[in-house]
Amino acid sequence: MKKLFAFCLCGSLLLAGCSATELAPVEILPSQKHEELKTLESAPVPAAETNAKNCYGIPIYIHENEYQEIVDVPATEIMGRRLTWENINSFPIKSSDMSTMELRMLCVDFFRFAKTALWIPDEDFSYVRNKIGSQDKMFGGEIYGGLPYIGNGSGNIYRLMDYMDEERGVVDMSEASKYPKLFGNQCSIGSYWGWARVINSADYDWTFNMVASRGFIPVGPVTYNEEITSFSEENTAQICEKNGEQILYQSYAKMLPADGLISSHPAGGHVIMCSVAPHVEYFSDGTIDGENSYLYIIDQHQRWTEKESESGTAYQHKNYIDRKFTFQALFKGKNIPFTFGEFLGTDPVEETECTFGHEGSAITVEQLKTTPITANYGISDVYVYVSDADGKLLFYKAARAPKAGRKTLDFSTTVYGATFDKYADGNHTVEIVCQLGTGERLSLYRGTLTNE
Repeated sequence: MKKLFAFCLCGSLLLAGCSATELAPVEILPSQKHEELKTLESAPVPAAETNAKNCYGIPIYIHENEYQEIVDVPATEIMGRRLTWENINSFPIKSSDMSTMELRMLCVDFFRFAKTALWIPDEDFSYVRNKIGSQDKMFGGEIYGGLPYIGNGSGNIYRLMDYMDEERGVVDMSEASKYPKLFGNQCSIGSYWGWARVINSADYDWTFNMVASRGFIPVGPVTYNEEITSFSEENTAQICEKNGEQILYQSYAKMLPADGLISSHPAGGHVIMCSVAPHVEYFSDGTIDGENSYLYIIDQHQRWTEKESESGTAYQHKNYIDRKFTFQALFKGKNIPFTFGEFLGTDPVEETECTFGHEGSAITVEQLKTTPITANYGISDVYVYVSDADGKLLFYKAARAPKAGRKTLDFSTTVYGATFDKYADGNHTVEIVCQLGTGERLSLYRGTLTNE
């Protein structure tokens, strides 16, 4: 195991131009400048512990021009970064007893982990990134951090664990490749699984629907028609133009960790999460200096770079952890900030409610297939396990939420009579387990599988 994690991640960062959908790059905070942020409510965690800047076999970056190869990282730190259930479960479960800042940092920290957790594909793997057919490739035996960008995907680290050999840190790519959507996600979905640790007040289902009427509350004085149901009705470029530069600067200045930023305009869009409270500077007339005011973000990025290895050339993504953006750059990118009721104390953090709608000690295959699972927080996956009379697990099936943000699910597309009917003899047990975005993995039902 140690030898596997001692693979040297070699190569260098090749700069690629920004697409129309992304912000102009600004430098990563140099380590020597962390001192100036000590007065902030929540300063960045040490770079060496969190800043796996680049995924996909390229060196794990501490800063944009400064990187640390895995062979230089202490074994204890590598174990702390590994994608394991132990590390996933080390994050606390949301609670009404937490302060709003604790809730915010839970979302930030989990998103950081999701972008940097280390794992190894057991073989070379190629996949199509998005609708236009851009193809990415990963190489067997190399260490990767976080999930890849897959347009329209809804994958998360809980799902990847189904194909993980935790002892070796290796993912079975022949199995993962059968279900490519579980394997990665895009910008808003990547952020969503961070927010899902806490948030159920916002009705999420897609990037451009992250509007005020669905619980994505504007931050600061920025205003727009709060009755719109999508930014396709009024995009953020139009909103920024109507409000003006200083109004947006004032709104950025009000942001706190785990607040979001969304950009939508004719060329596309992007969603990012604020990771560190802003640094704000003012002119003598009291207006905000947008060029010297800034904040830090985490994102699930599709900006690509080339990577050379003995296996050939691959085009691979970059994710950014605690990356600096000036207010000027945010406004130029047509970003408007939003937050959630749980972070404002206006919407309570609820106790988790998750149920399987069948009662009784026995269940038929048809009932198993059609009975709904409902929750008040976002569902990732629901599993049905089948065991024999001695308790030996025979197999399991997973029903995966087709979109992030789903709170109802059933086994209608997963459970088939051809597989289950032979076990409906009264001698086999089924157990229903639900994985929620909160991090909770709940056993909802246990009973005997019968044919009547």
